[in-house]
Amino acid sequence: CQSHDTREQEQDVARPAGSVRRSRVVPLQWSNDSARLVFLRIDQFAVEDVGRVACDSTGIYERSTDGRLTARSTGTQFCNSLWHADAVALSPDAQHLLYTTGFEPGRLISLDLTKMSRVDVSLKFAPRGNAIAWSPRSARIVTTLDCANGAPTLQVSNPDGGARRVLVTWKSGTATAPTWSPDGRKVLVVRDSAGAAPEIRVVDTSTGMQQVVAHGIAPAWAPDGESIAYVPADTSRRREIHRVALDGRNDRVLRRLPDHLAGVFKPWQITGPVLWSPLEDVLVVTVNASA
Repeated sequence: CQSHDTREQEQDVARPAGSVRRSRVVPLQWSNDSARLVFLRIDQFAVEDVGRVACDSTGIYERSTDGRLTARSTGTQFCNSLWHADAVALSPDAQHLLYTTGFEPGRLISLDLTKMSRVDVSLKFAPRGNAIAWSPRSARIVTTLDCANGAPTLQVSNPDGGARRVLVTWKSGTATAPTWSPDGRKVLVVRDSAGAAPEIRVVDTSTGMQQVVAHGIAPAWAPDGESIAYVPADTSRRREIHRVALDGRNDRVLRRLPDHLAGVFKPWQITGPVLWSPLEDVLVVTVNASA
């Protein structure tokens, strides 16, 4: 809400008559000193009476903890495509943005932010939503894919799609939200099977060995790599963020969304990724704040 208000004050583009501004904000990563949050913002004008949508701008922004907003790169290129992106991931060096969209299945789109140029990477199978993560040094990516028979697969590759290697293939269900450990040796993934609570698993990138850590969604590595944060699978507890060790022990509530806002935002639940700052002092969560 703070980001939206600030952007509205700075906006000087003339709106089409009868239009309504729509914005999408995707948190991407923290700066190494935990002082700035990097996020993607896409703005559109929707002329509701005629069903027309006009793209205004796309930008990578930084918001510092003292409230200052800085634009890293902005433009109108790829605006409509990014608006419909299922998964978005910024490289740790902030040079490349990877994303997928349902309008272009089986394709990973790579944007060079220094040149604002696009390269398409062909994927053998269709990627799942929220399906991409960069390794800590921007050298590798991990993706979750659906095979031709519907079996979910976790694979690692170079950012250009080369040197692909399958870590795990499951028989059924889904696999989403892969996340690299700080040392680049493990990956968290959410496994969901029909009739069962979603499982958060840690997968060794060398051996493919996997272990269930907790039942929940939106996992995030603690900066020390020894524990994770996650949101419980129980929908009645989706306002809680838990912390648990990698062996499943010492599970405890780390934070809870404030109750006094529950009557303002409905449903007041965490629905998307959790970003843990490198200094372990701030958590950013994505909240579903509309019916």
